[in-house]
Amino acid sequence: MTLAHIARRAGVGRAAVVNWRRRHDDFPPAIGGTEESPQFDPGAVDAWLRAHDKVSEEPKPKPPPPPALIDFGGGCTVTMRGPSLDPEGDELVLGGYVDQEWEPNSWPYARFTAVLPSGERLTVDRAHVDLKGYGLGHWRYLRLTWDAPPPAPQPRDHRSARAEEHEEAFYTDADDDPRPAPFYRSDPYAAPTDGEASSHDGRLGGPALDW
Repeated sequence: MTLAHIARRAGVGRAAVVNWRRRHDDFPPAIGGTEESPQFDPGAVDAWLRAHDKVSEEPKPKPPPPPALIDFGGGCTVTMRGPSLDPEGDELVLGGYVDQEWEPNSWPYARFTAVLPSGERLTVDRAHVDLKGYGLGHWRYLRLTWDAPPPAPQPRDHRSARAEEHEEAFYTDADDDPRPAPFYRSDPYAAPTDGEASSHDGRLGGPALDW
């Protein structure tokens, strides 16, 4: 086990391992190699790293994503490993790995129904089928491409267009009206002031009053 191997095991750089070797008398001695590239006993190194709390826990590998089941009809089905559904411009693409021996029953376009890992069921009437090896051993990459559906229309405001036009015309007419706005008196029997009498011109529907 070299210094580089120890560094990777501890999750540090090689220089840090060199410093440990110099500063700690109990660091495992070299069992071979050269002064520039010494070799160490893996068991002794691992025990020393654990004793000094310098072990970097290796992340656990993530489980592979669930497969998707693709049914092309006529008894032609395939299990797609590592499926992904992604938009590409105006198209949608479903891609993943299938067994090397599998062949589609329709080419280059096909209708299919897919059960995705999420449980969603997807049916496409016409998709372009592309199947390539890419040197993947016993795996091949299946790519299904089809036109994306148009976006759903946005819901309109609850008010009708007629109501909006009426509202716009109302405010426009009010803004263009040169007459002063009507006033309302808290006491209709009290004598108006000079300003109130001059401004009231019968806009409320009756004739102007001469007080």
